[in-house]
Order: sequence, then structure tokens, then C-alpha cells
Amino acid sequence: MNDGEGILIVIGCAVAFFLYVWISNSGYNKGLIDGKNQGFDAANSKFKNETQKLNDEIDTLKKIISGEIQSYEKYISSMIEKYIQKNDELEYEFNIKKQKLDLDYNNFVKNDKKRFESFIDALDKRYLEVIERANSEIAIKRELVKKVSKDIPDFLSSQCYELIELQWDYTISFLKNKKRPAIATAARMESLLKQKYKKEENLRKQYEFRACFYEELFPALADYLELPVSEAIGISKNLSSSEDKINKYVAPTEKMSDQERYQLALDRYKKRSKSNWEIGREFERYVGYKYSSDGYDVIMQGAIKKLEDMGRDVIAKKNNVTQIIQCKYWAADKTIHEKHIFQLYGTTLLYALNERQRLGVSLFDKNDLIGENSSVIPVFAVMGATLSETALKVADVLGVKIDTNYNSKHLNAYPMIKCNKSSGIYHLPFDQQYDTTIINYDSGDFYAKTIIEAESAGFRRAWRWNGS
Repeated sequence: MNDGEGILIVIGCAVAFFLYVWISNSGYNKGLIDGKNQGFDAANSKFKNETQKLNDEIDTLKKIISGEIQSYEKYISSMIEKYIQKNDELEYEFNIKKQKLDLDYNNFVKNDKKRFESFIDALDKRYLEVIERANSEIAIKRELVKKVSKDIPDFLSSQCYELIELQWDYTISFLKNKKRPAIATAARMESLLKQKYKKEENLRKQYEFRACFYEELFPALADYLELPVSEAIGISKNLSSSEDKINKYVAPTEKMSDQERYQLALDRYKKRSKSNWEIGREFERYVGYKYSSDGYDVIMQGAIKKLEDMGRDVIAKKNNVTQIIQCKYWAADKTIHEKHIFQLYGTTLLYALNERQRLGVSLFDKNDLIGENSSVIPVFAVMGATLSETALKVADVLGVKIDTNYNSKHLNAYPMIKCNKSSGIYHLPFDQQYDTTIINYDSGDFYAKTIIEAESAGFRRAWRWNGS
């Protein structure tokens, strides 16, 4: 046997061995595979059962969750509906309250604005009043420094006496309260002070009686004594001032024509608040207007002469007859006594005597000096106040005519503008030459009611020199 044959034998044996092994293992593997297949089928069946069970549980859970979701959705929908409804209700309530608040706010703002504006206006007015009063008082005090010794001695004397008394009180107090009190000296000074006070009081009484005596002699003084000091000084300044009074009633900043400015000043002059003294003067002017309208030549003696008018407020002349008129516009609760009648009678008698002397007529002429049957007639023009019974009897006996035919409603209603034909000028009641201008209707003079009426008739207001 050669080597090749040995190799073939070996290969043949190996192949046979492998075939044997393979055939032997094929039956084992089949059984093993069948066993495995059976196990796999059982596992697969169990898996399917478990899967089915899980699917059933999932379906159950889905149903439960679906029910919960539907229930929750219903709850959410219900809550949304309630929210929307509540929101609508709140919005409606808010709008109602907002409207009410807006209305209340507008009313508050409107009313409060009015109250605030009224309050501010009142403050402004009060401020202006305080400033005006302060300026007035300052001006008065400055004037007092210049005139106090001449115009108001009562004030000066009282102030001096109070100063002296204060000095004495201080000295007595010092003597009583110093470290070593001088009681006896203080007592002596108190005694001297009482003596001095008694002496001063006696002197004051003498002056008081003297003033009463002068008032009895010149009753017209009572009209001026009743004036407050501030008013008296103001009147004195107004009477002596040459400043154009237009500026008192119309501010230079008020832009308008001269004609409108003059008319506005006249209107405001009529409506102004008047003192008792000014009311009395207005009554005198109204009496003068009435007599001028009746054809008299009127002299405003009281306005021109002031304290030197001798009780002759208005002198009216016509057809050689002169009426001496005293005007009294007092409060209704006041009474005019006989002393005023006596004064008017006395001043009229003096006027008649002077006229006779001026004309060269004998003082003992058989004709009556004064009275209704003479050329000089005393007239007592009165409005408001009443005359005492004695005053009426005295007037009747002395031939004094009592004229009460006047109405306060006419004081601001009559034509006030004096138009003088000879000069071609008209005068307003606050102009400097108003009271000195005599109106004579026969000469073409007249009273106008408005500036337009005066200027349409060809008159102009007087040009004023302003110092430039």
C-alpha cells in the first residue's frame, strides 16, 4: 500500500465518521426543534393572552379616561360659561358704577369748581379790599400827621393824654416794684395824676360845651361832624384835587372811545356806593336841577362855598325873586328841629339886609324883608326826615316855606349833564366846574341825559391840562 492509498483511506474514514455523526445528530436536533417549537407556541399563546388582557385593560382605561375627559370637558365648559356670565355681570356692574362715578365726578368737579372759583373770587375781593383799606389807612395816617393839630384836635388831645398817662403809670409801677420800693412817692404821684386828670376832664368839658354852643349857632356843622375822619379827609382830597375823575370810574386800560368812556364813567358814578355827605350833595344838585327846569338861575352855594355857605345850599333867582334854600336829606328815623328853621331864617334875613344895602334901599323900607310877600323867600327842602311839631310852628310863624315834594327814586334818574351854550362845553357831575356852571334855558343851556345827546347838540367835554 502506497502513501496515496493510505491518504484516501484516511479521508474515506473521516468522511464516513462525519456522516455518521451528522445522521446521529439529525434525529436529536429534530426532537430538540420540535420541543422548542412546542415551547414557543405555548409562549406565543400566553403572550397573545397577556396581550389580549392588556388590550382589554387598555380599552377599559380608555373608556374610563374618555369618560373622565368628557366629564372634565363638561366641567370646564360649565366653568367657562359661569366665568363668561360672571364677567358679563361684573362688566355691567362696573360700567354702571363707572357711569355713576363719572357723573358724581363731573358734578363734583362742576360744583366744586364753582365753589372754588367763588372762593378764589372772594379771596381776590377780600385781598383787594384789604389792600385798598390798608392804602386808605396809610394815606389817612399820613394826612393826620400833617393836619391832626388843625383838623381833629380831639384825636390829638386823646392821644397825648394817653401817652402822658402811660408815662405816669410806668413811673408809678417802677417806684412800687423796684428793689427798694418807694411807696410814698408812688402814692404822691398817683394823687398828682388824679388832680391832673380832674383838671384835664374839666378842660375837656369846657371844649365840649363850647362845641355844642357853636353847633347851636351854626346847625349846618352837624352835617360835617357826623362824618367819619377817613371820609372827611377823602372828601376834602376829592374836592381839592384837579385830577380828572374819569380815571376813578374807568381804568385807562379799558379800551374804548372817549364818548363810550365818558358815558361809562357817568353810569358808574350813578351806581356807586355813596356816603351820607355825598347823598346830601346829590340832593342839593337835584333841587338845583328842579329850580333850573322851572326857569330859575341857580347858584349851588353849598357845593361852591362848602362850610362857608352860611346854611344857604341853593340860591335860586327868577323875576327879581330870590329863594334861599336849605336842603336836608336825612334818614326817615331822624327829626329836624326848630334850630334848623331858625338858622335858615337868620341866614335869609342877613342875605336880604345885604341885598338892600347893595342896592341902596333903606333897611327900614316898608316892604317885608323876607317871606312869601317879599323878594327873598326862605325855603326848607326836606326828604326822608320829618320836622318836629315845634319846627313846623316856627316855620309857619317866620314865613319859612317847607318843600317836601321830592322822591328819592329821581336822584339818579334826572338828566345830570350840564351843557353850557356860551362855552360849548358840557360838564359831568364829577367835573371841576360842574357846580359853578349856571344853566339858563333862555340862553340855550340845558341838561342832557346822555353823552350822545350832549355831543349831538354840538357840545364837547372840557379839555384838561395834565401837567405835560
